[in-house]
Amino acid sequence: MKEKQIEQLKALRRHGLTYQQTADALGLKLGTVKAYCHRHPEMENQQEEQTKADVCPYCGQLIVNTPKAKRKRFCSDSCRYNWSYRHRMLVNPMVSHFVACICCGTRFSCYLKRSKKYCSHACYIKQRYHSMEMA
Repeated sequence: MKEKQIEQLKALRRHGLTYQQTADALGLKLGTVKAYCHRHPEMENQQEEQTKADVCPYCGQLIVNTPKAKRKRFCSDSCRYNWSYRHRMLVNPMVSHFVACICCGTRFSCYLKRSKKYCSHACYIKQRYHSMEMA
């Protein structure tokens, strides 16, 4: 590679372009760009430093991601569960629908493909076992 191409490569990598995008922009082969970046560690870590630390969307705690691993979005499983519970309508709003309880008539939302019949376990017990006593 020529000096001009090396300077352009450094500038493109500094701006966060991937190996493929950099190779396409400079008209080089993908292997050439990868090999140069691997031989020069300062070029390798530039993109990783930008995505190394993230913030948990639920609690705001700082998350440190390890290089070459899947990026973590939440700091813990409890934060992930709590966030998805509070934002369940955003995940797939088409799945939920409203159903009336057979026992008390209360309307509740159902998130499963098959519709639920009761709004709570108490209504289920009341309908199932107390209706048998009357018969």
